[in-house]
Amino acid sequence: MTKPRALKILEGNPGHQALRPEPEPTKGIPQPPAHLSDKERLVWDKIARELDAFGMAYHLDGYMLEGFVVNYCRAVECDLFLRREGRTYTIMTKQGNEMPVPRPEVAISASSWKAAKTFGSEFGLSMASRGKLALGKVKQIDDLETLLSSDTAEISAGQIQ
Repeated sequence: MTKPRALKILEGNPGHQALRPEPEPTKGIPQPPAHLSDKERLVWDKIARELDAFGMAYHLDGYMLEGFVVNYCRAVECDLFLRREGRTYTIMTKQGNEMPVPRPEVAISASSWKAAKTFGSEFGLSMASRGKLALGKVKQIDDLETLLSSDTAEISAGQIQ
């Protein structure tokens, strides 16, 4: 996988090769697809606002965001169903014996979580993937007193959502 241009610049362009210009997509929150359910739309709005707050919302990324939202909601829906109904159900064999088998929702949940993780990592939705993103300049705080006196120094549990 090739490194983003910004990351190569930050590292001092160790290969000393000419850096190709990258396209600049249009910033902004993409429009949600009309076919999203109400729950999917809530997740879309929440994630899109977070991405926008980090300066990572681009109109072009709407399809990737849709992939995350749809798979995340499908996984949660399956997990809720499995919590209610159980992970297995019983069938009768040809010999007349009862045999427990996994519900299809078990596999659907697993594949949906895997897809959500893949789509989500493109947006930095996990700690590990955030560390791999090139987000531009990070504000440098040289003074401990400045850090402690800033608005971000006190965050109560009620403010974290």
